[in-house]
Amino acid sequence: MAIEEAEPTLPTRTALGITQFINRLGERRLVVVLLLIAALMRFGAAFHYLHLKPQRVENQMIAVALVQNQGYADAFRPDSGPTAHSGPLAPLVMAGVYKMFGVETPLAEAVLTLLGIGSVILTFYLLYRCFEQLGVGRGPRLAALIFVCLVPIQLSLESTELGIWEVGYGTAAMSAILLAVLRLDARRSVGLAALCALAAATAVLEVFSPSTGLAAAGLLGLLLVRRTRWPIWFLIGGLTLAFFIAITTPWKLRNEHALGEPVRTRSSFGLSFAIGYYDGQLTNPSPRAANVERLEELHPHYRPGPGYEKMKAAGGEVAYNRQLVAETRRWISSHPWDALKIALRNLWNFYCPPAWFWDRWSDAPIRPVSTARAILFDALSLAGLATLAWLLLRRRWRFLYLGVAVLLPAIPYVITFPLLRYRYPISSVLIFLAFAGAMMLASRRLSERQPTGRAVETIA
Repeated sequence: MAIEEAEPTLPTRTALGITQFINRLGERRLVVVLLLIAALMRFGAAFHYLHLKPQRVENQMIAVALVQNQGYADAFRPDSGPTAHSGPLAPLVMAGVYKMFGVETPLAEAVLTLLGIGSVILTFYLLYRCFEQLGVGRGPRLAALIFVCLVPIQLSLESTELGIWEVGYGTAAMSAILLAVLRLDARRSVGLAALCALAAATAVLEVFSPSTGLAAAGLLGLLLVRRTRWPIWFLIGGLTLAFFIAITTPWKLRNEHALGEPVRTRSSFGLSFAIGYYDGQLTNPSPRAANVERLEELHPHYRPGPGYEKMKAAGGEVAYNRQLVAETRRWISSHPWDALKIALRNLWNFYCPPAWFWDRWSDAPIRPVSTARAILFDALSLAGLATLAWLLLRRRWRFLYLGVAVLLPAIPYVITFPLLRYRYPISSVLIFLAFAGAMMLASRRLSERQPTGRAVETIA
């Protein structure tokens, strides 16, 4: 199902030259070249930033404990004990690499870096194909792909952090589910086997990466509503829930035995909730300082902060998180308007990240390059959202799938707090939308200026 505005018109010799170059090189070959350059840029950046050294964050420390046959443990420091901080699936990629190539060896760190970069490159390619499925022309798709591949707007994140945190893999999986859903939506009929496979994938992703899993569930639900009858809704919805319960029940039983509490997914919500909602978020003149100081005060992983001792005094990580949830709820009850202000600011920051997101751990003034990145990102995000809204107003209903993919991942971080890493699942989608909107707008303007009966050449 194509959209009328999909093929932009650019009546210039430059555009014709670009078109001829693409035709000679071949679209597929050009896409491969762009993705290879993007991968090399990010691997070079990873070596520059970290020299392929281990990053001892919670996922990494749990992975080390798993390889050393200590189970899911030591998320915060050695001998901190059993944990449910990251869920059952998130540390497994890292643990598998350490098992094969050695714990924290240079080869293992290089493999993890390559896997993280691979998830980024795969996401770019899958989104390129998603927008092709939506009928967006070759010109805006290639322009967006060139931008995400070659413009270093979040190079540090894509080259170093996504190899250790699950959000990079989760974003690639969400993009794959989006492509599968779009292809199924375009078919004359949707087979039950395909829906069952999507139900299983959605359940796994919900456990692995909750924000992208939430988006996957929304994509599956929209497909069911658009293309199936109501009995299938309940069948596939029930099957998705059954898969989720089947995956998490052994984990829940393990947590009841090891932690004394039947935690079904993760135990970390209280920390995020308490960091996001407290007085300092509004009274501290620096939002960056408000975030980091609260993290240093509460988080057990941070040294030399008091968070670890607070967790022990509360009776362990589950009791500590329950205590933080209760305290934060009481604060929200007594400060409802302040909580609303924080929630609205979180929503804005999720889609339009402030400059301090790039300089979170620095005490120095915000760098000019970070300000420039924030301005560019904000403009692209707003343009992408405006394009989405415009297409839906024009009843291009298949773009509802992009609405689901863009809106649902925000929910967990509106009720906690957003960071650059947390918003990664929606960043490239919005960039592709922004370029599609810009090219369609240019097409319309240029078409209006053409004399009657005169053809307008296209770039795609």
